[in-house]
Amino acid sequence: MSQEGWYIPKFTATKDPSLLSYTGYQGNRTKLAKTFLRPTTWKEYCDKISGTRCGGDDPIAWRSPANEEENMRMYFEGVYKGHFRNTTKNDCGNNPETCTGHITNYPCWATTYVKEQASYHGIHLESDGGEDGSGYQSQQMKDIWRAANATKSHVVMLWWNTDPLFTEFMDSEAEFEKVFFPPPTQECIDARLAHEDDKCADKKPPETGMCDQASTCLKKVISTGLQKGDLTKDEARHSPAYEALRLFTITELRMIEIFKNYNELDSHRGAACEWVVDHFDIIMRDVPDSYPRKILPSGKSHHHYPWLYTASLVIGFSVVVAVLIVACLVHRFREKKAIKKAQVDFLFIVLAGLLAVSIGSIMEAAPSSDAGCIAATWLVNFGYTLEFSPLIVKVATINKLMQAAEKLKRITIKRNVMYEIVGAICSVAIILLAIWTSKDPELLIPSYALAVGNAEKVPSAGEPLVYYDVDVESFCDSKHAYWNYIAVTWNALLLLCTLVLTIQMRSVVRKDFNEAVPLSFMIYSHTLFAVMRLIDLGITRFVSKILVHQFLSIIYSLDVLAALGIYFGPKFVGFNKEAKGVKKFIFMPTVPSTNIVKNELNPSETPALILSTPKTHLGYLASNPEVEKI
Repeated sequence: MSQEGWYIPKFTATKDPSLLSYTGYQGNRTKLAKTFLRPTTWKEYCDKISGTRCGGDDPIAWRSPANEEENMRMYFEGVYKGHFRNTTKNDCGNNPETCTGHITNYPCWATTYVKEQASYHGIHLESDGGEDGSGYQSQQMKDIWRAANATKSHVVMLWWNTDPLFTEFMDSEAEFEKVFFPPPTQECIDARLAHEDDKCADKKPPETGMCDQASTCLKKVISTGLQKGDLTKDEARHSPAYEALRLFTITELRMIEIFKNYNELDSHRGAACEWVVDHFDIIMRDVPDSYPRKILPSGKSHHHYPWLYTASLVIGFSVVVAVLIVACLVHRFREKKAIKKAQVDFLFIVLAGLLAVSIGSIMEAAPSSDAGCIAATWLVNFGYTLEFSPLIVKVATINKLMQAAEKLKRITIKRNVMYEIVGAICSVAIILLAIWTSKDPELLIPSYALAVGNAEKVPSAGEPLVYYDVDVESFCDSKHAYWNYIAVTWNALLLLCTLVLTIQMRSVVRKDFNEAVPLSFMIYSHTLFAVMRLIDLGITRFVSKILVHQFLSIIYSLDVLAALGIYFGPKFVGFNKEAKGVKKFIFMPTVPSTNIVKNELNPSETPALILSTPKTHLGYLASNPEVEKI
């Protein structure tokens, strides 16, 4: 609480206790004029009062003021003691009807009610000072009180109790003693002049300011930025500043203690800090729950979602092992018809892509550095491209062969060209990833969470404090979320191309070349997991990002596992259905007059289509009993 009011020094109240109430001021004009004399500026004293013009052994001023600022001082420690004197305004002998005592007030433009209170209650006090003669500046008012203490002169001054000057004179002869007026009422307060009124006008004040000043509650001003800034952070990273300031209250008596420190230290910060150290137990009462906090080092930190973290790693490593096992099986049974006709080298490219995605999923679950985050981004997104590009090229080539056969055309398919197309598709992915990495790379970002139940008691300032542990776990993320959506869009485009070609492949006659069914199911599976990725990315604003990335790791792993089962599973299951003999040639008649033969005698050679007549075919069939006829 802060209260403004009239104050007199303690030595004045001791000499005349009646002056502690407004009733002691009423009516007696001569008493007030003789008691409360006018203060004198340093320059005015030297020019008009000092016999030596402050140049000799003057008991009041040891020298003249040196500059304009000193001219207006009412007291200067060690140099000017201050002086109070009778003026014509205090001369009741010559001016019995107009003489007044002096009251130290602010300038008339300030919001005070001294004139109203004095006029209504018949108190003959008047303020001087300033350019307009209505009041004094803050420094002059402080000087007047110090001068009164130094010269033991009586003063009455408008001041407030939450100011360092108030505490400076506590427990001294010049201690501030309040002059009491009738208690304030709402009616009185409402009727007072507003600040916008012309208080400097020479007019009789209304009879509305007769009551005492009401106490003013000290308000706290807190920037909403303290609260809004925390809303964008993890709960464990929230600053206690806003909540602590909201809870903090301080009494008038505590404020006085701080002002006492200020008078000794002459430093606002030092006074506040010293008070906090001396009253640490009071401060700790307003510390919000779960504070103070201590961030655990990486070696002692726990994972926010341990079960999910463990699951993502277990699934990720299991999928890596599954991809390697499938790769070994493909190499082991590379001479089997189901594997050979699926093109062994292309199968290894697909497996390389799946392996990259599975390794990227592990790095997504347990990132270790900025470089690891960038590597995970490349592995996952380039891995998907490496998986789909050979499938697109192979299916497109088979469709092209079938269309050529229907039109009885001779075509030559070069394996190098197929590799070049795969490389071109992968180059597009590399360019996109390079732009992503250069503009807004995924970097390691820490995520904080309170370790519930892990509070640690640590002695501090003589009291046992409870420190709440904060776990730190990191995840990989870019500044902007749209990069992940671009990556999903690229994968969706590859899926769409594969889907279109797969639909066209359904018309292929040879079942051992027709992969429409497993490819269709694999496309459906990838599409489902792509949708799950979009959903996972979309809920980032509602759940913890570390949770989103853990789920993302599991989605990648399960996507790879589903692709292995759908595309490679049927190839191994069909081994026992293959015929015992190995067919060296494939004979595919398309029309009665023309046939197509595909040479597979030398698998290392580029396959070619050979157009021949029925007679040639018949002779060839007669001399080659191992030809499979369709």
